[in-house]
Amino acid sequence: MIPTVTITGFLMGTMIGGSLLTETIFAYPGIGRLIYEAVGKLDYPVLQGAFLTLAATVIVIGIIVDLLYAKLDPRIKLT
Repeated sequence: MIPTVTITGFLMGTMIGGSLLTETIFAYPGIGRLIYEAVGKLDYPVLQGAFLTLAATVIVIGIIVDLLYAKLDPRIKLT
């Protein structure tokens, strides 16, 4: 289960990064579309906020994956 959890965590980060492409092509409102429009308008504060939100989300996913390791494998201990 450990490799599956690892790959799932990496894929979550990839899906979050791919939201820009999907939301732009299909005109869905979301953070990817917000980034796309902010780049066109050179709106740097919006870009910083959006990237901070995306980075925090990926970090939280990484922490959740690490916590799942301890639950799935009794040899792994959180200290």
